[in-house]
Amino acid sequence: MTTGAVWLTKLVLAHLLTDFVFQPSGWVEDRSEKHFASARLYLHGLVTAIVACLFIGWAYWLVVSIILVTHIFIDGWKSYRPKKIRYFLIDQLLHLAVTAVCWGISGPDTAVIRDFIHRWNGYLHNWVMMPTRVLHMPVNGLELQSGSLSLSWCCKINIRPSDCWLRLKGLSASMKRTARRSRRSIW
Repeated sequence: MTTGAVWLTKLVLAHLLTDFVFQPSGWVEDRSEKHFASARLYLHGLVTAIVACLFIGWAYWLVVSIILVTHIFIDGWKSYRPKKIRYFLIDQLLHLAVTAVCWGISGPDTAVIRDFIHRWNGYLHNWVMMPTRVLHMPVNGLELQSGSLSLSWCCKINIRPSDCWLRLKGLSASMKRTARRSRRSIW
């Protein structure tokens, strides 16, 4: 078994243990009566998160937090539903879907998924920056107005302010003053 499969198995096992072994029937009845006002609902979510943390480690605290919050919401949602097999299956599928998403985002051996997310963020950055590049192009004397607007916008959304200030090199004096004024208001 690969490291990622072991990690996923640990998360599924943590879910199964906390839903079927460590959760007394009194907690389920209390949740069904009081819904989100039941302290045992939150206690069950906390127990689930603690067991997940014990299985996968504190390094994955974000996954543990996601499991805590979603487990409470899913079980709280289920408490409003009648006791039918359909809602039980939906509840379990939602828990397993959260587990699969957590594994896909944070689990070991998920370099392909992380690479996809990294590339998507790069593409998203390019699409956000494209209007600033288009507006920054000199076209028949509109350079000052469009350039100063796009430069200040670029600086507001750019992660590295030094990148957009490097573009000031070939700009006119009035445009530099406009950019400096907008820089003071930004930072």
